[in-house]
This record gives sequence, structure tokens and C-alpha cells, in this order.
Amino acid sequence: MRKRFIVQSAIGAVVLAWSLVGTVPASHAANTVKFLSTDEPGPWYKCVGSYGCVDAGSKSLAIIAPFDTVQIDNGSGINNVGIDTTNTVHTFTSLLYPEGAANMPFDQPEGAFRGTRSVQLKTPGLYVFVCKLHPFMLAATIVDDAATTGLDLGEKITLISYGGLTIPTSSDLATRLLRAFFLITNPENYQNYNIATNPTRTWHITYPAVPVRITGGAVVDLQSVLNSRYGNDLTLPVLFNPSKPGVGEVWIDAEYEKTAGKTKPGTAIAVDASSWKVSKRVALPSINMNNPHNMWTNREQTRIYQTQWFGNELTVFNRITGNLIRNIHVGHAPAHVMTRVDTDQVHVSLNGDGAVIELNPGSMGFSRRIYTQFEGDLPAQPHAHWMSFDGKIMVTPNSNTGDSTRIDLTEPTIK
Repeated sequence: MRKRFIVQSAIGAVVLAWSLVGTVPASHAANTVKFLSTDEPGPWYKCVGSYGCVDAGSKSLAIIAPFDTVQIDNGSGINNVGIDTTNTVHTFTSLLYPEGAANMPFDQPEGAFRGTRSVQLKTPGLYVFVCKLHPFMLAATIVDDAATTGLDLGEKITLISYGGLTIPTSSDLATRLLRAFFLITNPENYQNYNIATNPTRTWHITYPAVPVRITGGAVVDLQSVLNSRYGNDLTLPVLFNPSKPGVGEVWIDAEYEKTAGKTKPGTAIAVDASSWKVSKRVALPSINMNNPHNMWTNREQTRIYQTQWFGNELTVFNRITGNLIRNIHVGHAPAHVMTRVDTDQVHVSLNGDGAVIELNPGSMGFSRRIYTQFEGDLPAQPHAHWMSFDGKIMVTPNSNTGDSTRIDLTEPTIK
């Protein structure tokens, strides 16, 4: 149960809906706030430790002082005993930051990594970090100036993903981004269509009721602004099945679905198109299938090839029975899988690396590693590759380098 209570903060003694504002030191004490990468829906970047972390429904928010440091830990194992951390690599990349902020934008030159990286935040305002591989992984930090009223969001923020677009923090786009952060990182804010647990189909969004300082020095209540601009307690539409039957099966990855017998989320679901009802749900608890993201089938449609995006394995299971056939270590953050129409060889994109792995059909033995960048270049980190109609050409979109690679598979060479 959430309780209201009085907290002492840098903005004075105020009554807040949640313990959002801690005692933010005014000195340059060089404290460090730590975010730990997990495979858990919502708090993928989870704020941990005794300093800076605040509970705003989201567990991915911190409030610190100027000149403090933010550290990301992508599964180093340091002081993380008993915490279920991530199974793969990630980046920790600036998504937005105060206009003109020192040390920004922040990105790791080598691409996705294991271990830790740190950046000092000197300028008051709002900072949001993202993983370029898994772009719903968000961590937000407010650097608060103790001498001002309200939590400092800054006069303007710069969005790195929009070519350096700078906007006022009072703008509609800025508040939409704030709203998106609280929707994405707090599972209680997800839309719930389950009539058993949400009979009125009401979508209630919980925002923190805290004063924030925006463009022009105005101090506004964040919850009131978001509710007034975008509404709340919205009625979700009634779900329905198509009126006409389909043919065959439709397979869907429920990447965040949790099941008994495994600590990692994710199931693969089959829908019978003739009735539009779920006919199979494959969780594979024996291998702890982790965030299944994309799937494909072999030529005979007897097997499902399933990637584990937050792991390092490709899972192969029987399409009819759901029984495990094989679990294959392929590399960092396998995202998408597809077969060649001419050879039925299996291609798996390594989103946390710089290559696509080719496996032979049947035995699933290793065939070759197909690089998606030239030697000496940054790892491209390919995601959702696609194949030509004849199986000779592959194209990969690359999350680390912001481009695409065209590969002639008959050689293979980058064209």
C-alpha cells in the first residue's frame, strides 16, 4: 500500500504522494547513483543502492545533485548478489539531456558492453538514457539545484535521436516524453484488457505528484499537468475476434509474459486462425527462455526457431508439441531469425554484436559468421535483417551505427 508521508527535501518540507524527493546535497560531494540492467519488464534499468533512487511507481528514476555521477552496471556481478541481472549486453546512451549540458551526449564508443560505465552530470535538469539495442530500456535522472524551487527539469532539453532537436520543457513534446517514461517503466501503468482483473476496462495511469521547475522558472505539479493534457482513467476498447475465420496458425511472442518455473519473462503463443483462439503457449521453463522476440519456421513448418533477445541463445522447438529440440548458443542479444528460401539455412542477427550467424538446417550446426561492418569499423549491431526472394542478398538495419548493410551471401561480401 502506498502511503502519504512528510519528507524533507532540497525544496523544503512538503507533502508528496510518494517518496520522490530525498535530501539532495548542495555540495559537490561526488556521490554516485547506480542503475543495474535487468531482464525484467519495466525496471530494465533499475536504480539500486541507498543514494539517489526514488520510487515513483517507476524504479528507473533517480534524483541527484550537480556534479554527481551516474553509473550503469550491465551485469558485472559487483555487489549484485541475489539480484537477477541481465543475461546480455546493452548500451547506455543519452536520449535527452538539458540544453548545453556538460559531458553530453554520452555514448560508449565500443558499442554494447558488459561491465560498468559512468558519466558525471554537472548541469541541473532532466537526463534520460536508453539502450540502443532495446529502446524501451529507459533510465531517468533529475539533477536538482537545491537553491531553486521544484525539481529542475531545465529550461530546454535536447533530443539526441532527433538530430539534436531542442525543445522547451513546457512543450507538448517534452511532457509527452515524460508521460511515455512513466508508462514504459511502470508495469502498473500498462493497459490491462483482462476482464477478470479490470472489469471496467479502465486505464488508470499513476504519475508522481511532485513540483517540477520548467521553462521560464515556472513550478508546476507534474501529475496535474500530465492528467490535464492527456487525460486519465480512460476506457479501453472492447476486444473482439475477427468475424471471418483465417487459415493455419498465427504465432506471437509475448515477450513480457511471466510464467511459473522460470525467472525470465516471455512465452511463444499460437493462435488457431480458424477459431481465433489460443491453441498453444510455449514457455520452455526448463531453459528459462528469456524475452523471446522474433521467430521463424523451417521449410516443412515442423520447427519454430525462437530468439532470446535478452540472452545469447536461439531456441528450437517442435511446432506441434512445443517440446524443446535444441537450445543453441549463438552470441550477444539475438534479435531476429530468418531462413534462406534456397538452402533453408538459418540466419540469426546478433543485435549486441556485429554479425549474423548462419546455421545449417537439420543438425543446426554452425556454418559461418557473416559480418555486418568492414574490418576495423564499430560493431553495427544488426537487428531485423531481411532476405531477398532468391536467398542471395541480406539487408540488416544497424542500431549502433544508424545505417544498413547490404550483404551478398554467395561470397559473402558487403556491397
